[in-house]
Amino acid sequence: MYNISGQGTRRRLTPRGLAVILGLLAVLVAAAVFGLTRIEGSPSTALTKLPFGASTEYGFTSGGMLYIEGSTLYYSSFKGEKLWEMFLTGEGYHIESGDSFAVLYTDTAMQAIGVDGAALFPSQEFSGRVLSVRCGKNYIAILKSEENSSKLIYLYDLSGTRVDRLELKGNALLDYGFDAEKDALWTLMVNINGSTPVSTISTYNVANQSDTGAMTKEGEIFERVQFSGGKTYAAGTNHLFAYSETGKEEFSRLIYGWRVLDQTASSKASTFLLAVRQGGTTASTAAKLITLDSEKEYQFRLPAGTLGAFFRGEKVLVVEPGQILTYDLKGQKTGQMPVEVVLQEAWKEGSRLIVRSGEELYLIP
Repeated sequence: MYNISGQGTRRRLTPRGLAVILGLLAVLVAAAVFGLTRIEGSPSTALTKLPFGASTEYGFTSGGMLYIEGSTLYYSSFKGEKLWEMFLTGEGYHIESGDSFAVLYTDTAMQAIGVDGAALFPSQEFSGRVLSVRCGKNYIAILKSEENSSKLIYLYDLSGTRVDRLELKGNALLDYGFDAEKDALWTLMVNINGSTPVSTISTYNVANQSDTGAMTKEGEIFERVQFSGGKTYAAGTNHLFAYSETGKEEFSRLIYGWRVLDQTASSKASTFLLAVRQGGTTASTAAKLITLDSEKEYQFRLPAGTLGAFFRGEKVLVVEPGQILTYDLKGQKTGQMPVEVVLQEAWKEGSRLIVRSGEELYLIP
């Protein structure tokens, strides 16, 4: 029984009205007990299970996922809808993907395909051995070991034309790829033959077939390279560096004893997430957020058992076996999301965050 404001007339609650109120109360109780309401600052939905396992060859484009099961290549949306499939002859296939195309390759051949499943050009056959592939916007780089054991990078455009061949001499190649903003090739090499290591980041304009820069630092081993806002950022064993487009060193900061977990960059600044190198799984780990070209620094701690910490927009996501925590860019905890599976590993592929539970893979939305 209740009063209608201003009328003073009593009305009897009908069975139907009682059922509605009881239903609403049940939802609220469930939300309180099982956490159905979203915690402010936490990811908005549960983990998205991927249609393939941890041992599967897979790759992501901007609009979907490629993966191989048995002798079939599948392409599906991020909702899990299969868009097309392709039968593969032979075995030993690997996938490397870009935003709008992917490359299937084996030790001796490679084939580029569009997101519609159509081949971009005829399959390319190689002597020697294909070691790895990288995809840019308009080019493909293939690292290959020749029969005489020398290593070269072959560059192709999306019509299948080989536009250049770069020989890697002397120094050891640690990594290579494309600057997404310029579609320029970069290589990271290190010389350890002297008394101190020497790291070199080289950039190459594929369209003009010309070297555009070389950033060399003695006494450092560069572990991470990123390009953003016209700058090259390099994380070394002792320092963080920022280089201009011409390869001139603009900023550096001592980080000895720390390792870079992730980086986020904008046109105004670049922020790095670091953790101490000695951090283990049995105790919390010291971490900090720093801006390279300023004195800003915010320290906090990663919980014991942390599997990974990553930038997501203006937040930091910290993945633990049973939950995902969120922090702001000052290191203050802002939310958490329990997960229904036990997580064992977490990593980042481009802008996507992936976690593993047993053989199952999930995307963090």
